[in-house]
Amino acid sequence: MKKYYFLSFLMAVLAFGFVSCGSDSDDNDNPSPTKNLNDPKYKRDARTLTNQDNEGNIQSVELTESGKYILTTKGKLNASKKAVSRVMTDNVELFFYVGDYIPQDENGNYVLQGLGTLHISYKGLSGELTLILDEGGTLTLNIDIAPQEAFNVANDLMCRTWTIDKTRVRFTDGLTAAADFNGCDLNEIAAFVNKYATFNDNFESNHKVKDLTITHSHTYMITYQSGTVEVGTWSWRNVSNGNFYYTWKGSDMGSDLENGDAFFSVEDGKGILTVSGVIKDDTGKEYKTGMTYTMSSK
Repeated sequence: MKKYYFLSFLMAVLAFGFVSCGSDSDDNDNPSPTKNLNDPKYKRDARTLTNQDNEGNIQSVELTESGKYILTTKGKLNASKKAVSRVMTDNVELFFYVGDYIPQDENGNYVLQGLGTLHISYKGLSGELTLILDEGGTLTLNIDIAPQEAFNVANDLMCRTWTIDKTRVRFTDGLTAAADFNGCDLNEIAAFVNKYATFNDNFESNHKVKDLTITHSHTYMITYQSGTVEVGTWSWRNVSNGNFYYTWKGSDMGSDLENGDAFFSVEDGKGILTVSGVIKDDTGKEYKTGMTYTMSSK
């Protein structure tokens, strides 16, 4: 599979982490003080429901802290709503259906907008899920409820949906070039960097980020203005300084990022993500690169 090196770097910093060697830490310290950051709207409803028997079409349903659902299936649903992404993993093609959900009551009933109605019957950490599709048809399966990450302030701070207000890029090769961008248009940023280095990525257009979702169940999802998404998983590298590992599901995205660091803080109600590292271009030349994202909680 072709590897998109600079695009991978951009994705890595969006995902708050880098694939690199390092020791894990169970330290529950807060990496930064919280300042004027409210809880996500649907924090109490957030959970991940997984197929207990691994039978049928649905693999999992995740309800996120900020009101998004991520439905993962082994095949296309009989629904007008289209899957926004699909990947191959372990020789199985997975489809992702994404949208907003609305809790109907406190009895496990939710409207999955554009898809149908979800009902959850709980029996401890297991239960039964029923999905009634808007176009007709009912899907029922036994579920396990994935345990949430143990509470710590860092998780509570990070796990929500973010919009990127602005991006600052620094690129160093002896001399330093820097530029500020509104939002996060990956094509625009890559065009700036390619003035100083050689990255023949040839990735598709419309890579403008709409929002970024991080969940307590270790999912992250980048949603683009075009409606497509990238879905992956994350885990702490070192919670005390906000450093993360990340993994793309079913992909072979390669990054030449080396010695990367990522730090997160909250200032005046904004999430501030600062990342830095060394990347190599197509000629093998190394560049010091840093990016700072200013983000708003949705």
